[in-house]
Amino acid sequence: MKIKAAIDLGNGYVKANVNGEVLSFPSVVATPKKTKQEVSKADTEGMIDNLINKMDVSFISDAVATTKNYILNEQALSSGRPLLEFNVFDKVPKAQNDLTVILLLATLAQNALATAYKETGKLENVEVGVKLATALPIEEIKLYKTAFVKKLAQGEHKVIFNNFHKKITITINFENIMAISEGESAQYALKLANEQFKAVIEKEFHKKQPELDISIDDILGAKNTLGIDIGEGTVDLPVFNDGRFNQEASSSINVGFGNLLEAVAEDLDYPSRKTISEFLQREVSAITKNKYNKIMLALEDNSEDFVNTINKAITKAITKTGENLEAIFVYGGGATPLESILFDRIKAHVSAASDNDVPIVYLDSQYSRMLNLSGLVALVEKM
Repeated sequence: MKIKAAIDLGNGYVKANVNGEVLSFPSVVATPKKTKQEVSKADTEGMIDNLINKMDVSFISDAVATTKNYILNEQALSSGRPLLEFNVFDKVPKAQNDLTVILLLATLAQNALATAYKETGKLENVEVGVKLATALPIEEIKLYKTAFVKKLAQGEHKVIFNNFHKKITITINFENIMAISEGESAQYALKLANEQFKAVIEKEFHKKQPELDISIDDILGAKNTLGIDIGEGTVDLPVFNDGRFNQEASSSINVGFGNLLEAVAEDLDYPSRKTISEFLQREVSAITKNKYNKIMLALEDNSEDFVNTINKAITKAITKTGENLEAIFVYGGGATPLESILFDRIKAHVSAASDNDVPIVYLDSQYSRMLNLSGLVALVEKM
């Protein structure tokens, strides 16, 4: 079987497009209880239709140190078991973290198994050749890209499904791997925006900066830009000069939206940051308004150092690009929750640091959390 996959392995959520199957799920796994009920033959079809929520997998791979079984997504969150998630404080590089490869291989394996079953009606072992586009934080690309690609490319990786009436093995071989910088891939997606997405971007821009009479085509066509990708574990600031990604001028901040969520969880006595993150993605109702207001107040109370760190990075980027900066784009999973805190501060800071009226496109997370994935999809299609 051949697979083309674009996978954005965020600290908070995995966003993936695997042979056209689009997935978004929390970047968490858990070990299942030892006393588990295996799926019968009769229940197999239901399992296949919702595999990302039902899988119980283990790994045989030089890229994964552990031999434990893992469950993912909703099954992990509702299991009551300790969650293995990216720790936004210990800062083990994503490129060196077992969880990165576990999530990557599991995402590919569930697609391969489901596809094979739907084609044959049988549970059988499957061998897969994969072309992959993925992203790492900018500083990790600088330091670990070669080693990360090498550990995936060398040898085969076996994913064993343990929860059917028999064990099924998916054997994965990577035929081609493209690893680029987080934020960089999002900027490619903005360049490729269709008319519908352009209309969304234009509406957001003019709502926040009505004083600037600049067309959205001019902004998206700008060749000297700065992106601010607010992720859960990092904030990436990709710089483009003359239309090309400038790795030297680009940088990562080793804190993210998740650090703020951890502080809020502690202040408000929530069990985990994931609980708050899931809540902030839902529409606020009259019933949940008070809870939302408490969370936002706690976010603002804990945001001072975070905002100052972002503004310092912006200053460095502007210094390295000179007065050529034509546009700033703010996006990522943490964009919307931090909009009321960040936008005015960034705007004031940019106005003080640059002589130009630099347009700032601040995108709603509803659209922007999938931007890196959209750019990766475009890249994998060219492989």
